[in-house]
Amino acid sequence: MKMTNKELNQELNRLNSLANKRLKRLKDKGIQSPALKGVPEKFTNKGRTRAEKLKDFHRVSKFVNSETSTLKGVKKTYDNILNNTGLKDVILEKTSIDVKSLNSSQIIDLTNEFFSLTSMVDDYLTSQGDFLSYDKVWDYVRNEMKLSSSDEIDLNGMNRDDVLHNIIRKIHDDYLKHTHTSTLL
Repeated sequence: MKMTNKELNQELNRLNSLANKRLKRLKDKGIQSPALKGVPEKFTNKGRTRAEKLKDFHRVSKFVNSETSTLKGVKKTYDNILNNTGLKDVILEKTSIDVKSLNSSQIIDLTNEFFSLTSMVDDYLTSQGDFLSYDKVWDYVRNEMKLSSSDEIDLNGMNRDDVLHNIIRKIHDDYLKHTHTSTLL
């Protein structure tokens, strides 16, 4: 559907207003949502050519349609990640805290740390010519996070190098027990 300049301006103003409210809510809560990547500090269409407005229209539409552009969507997305990765069990077992009582930034920090560690383990394995399925890597990372985190799941208290070394050592031990051919550390 082709819009006239007037229709484009009206729709862009509406979407910009909605997007700016969402940006403000996310920033006020200190949430680092994935939807914030590549978006401006403020959506506006003042002083833009039609081509720029069309480009902005697509960018603001993408942001507004992103589930993680709302607080509720961010929480739901990260809750799903906690469930799918098993981190919800880590939190419950380690702290007896229901995930619902954690704030969004704690959940985001925990999931980001989890994926950072899994990525580092994966990178190490690849560099050594070894491979483990992602669910096996997740198991090792999840188990080490249980052991290394404090009762409050304080990620700042975890020494990432020690955690990474422990995970790789455990993978190495398991490989040696089962395959006798691993090149792992």
